[in-house]
Amino acid sequence: MAATRLHPGASPQRVGIFGVIGQISNSGYVDHVGLLRTGNTVTYNAQVKIYHSGPPLQVGQLDTDTGQPVVGEVPVHLVGWIDDLEIEEWSGIQSWIEDVRTRISPGLRKLNYRIDPPFHEVKDPVTGRIIHCEYSCVGFVLRCYEEGAGIILLNHDPAGLPAVEKDILREIYGEIVDRLRGRFAASVGLPGDGPWKLVLSGYVFHALNRPNDQIRTTPYEVKRVEEAAFP
Repeated sequence: MAATRLHPGASPQRVGIFGVIGQISNSGYVDHVGLLRTGNTVTYNAQVKIYHSGPPLQVGQLDTDTGQPVVGEVPVHLVGWIDDLEIEEWSGIQSWIEDVRTRISPGLRKLNYRIDPPFHEVKDPVTGRIIHCEYSCVGFVLRCYEEGAGIILLNHDPAGLPAVEKDILREIYGEIVDRLRGRFAASVGLPGDGPWKLVLSGYVFHALNRPNDQIRTTPYEVKRVEEAAFP
């Protein structure tokens, strides 16, 4: 297995740098996902430092006030990884994250967040370099592996995704869903009252819970919205 849910009192789990870290809501759904900043041994509910799209996007950019790297910190409830990542792939992920740091809108961090599509990148028409980027938490993870390591973890084409009703989103994310209204809701990709074809955080752990050769060669096909949870 390349994905596992942690439990209170269980043995510590070793996870390498850029391993996928998940947080589970009270409803049992995965409500957040990010990448482990440094390799570590983790236990259930321990606080770990991650790169993620919170919001805001926190990928080690220097804080303008303190000069310290900006990272997220979350309790870990489940982890996922790819066993045979090579040094070149780790380096590719690191280089991609370093590049994203330079694309963050100063003073406008909320504009670096988008729910649907899970990522939106604006490229310079001449150089092809990203000049602005927006990610959901899972979109950041997916894009990191796609661009950094060349591994497409799951098929995020909306045509193949299950519809997500607003009630399900409320179970996953709580009352914050009801505060997403009007133009702001539309700006992050949630216009109207749904349903929406979304990439949910839990899907990535099902994508990782496969043999390595499948992970590398076949993007995971999400079958049911219930895969937003991971056993």
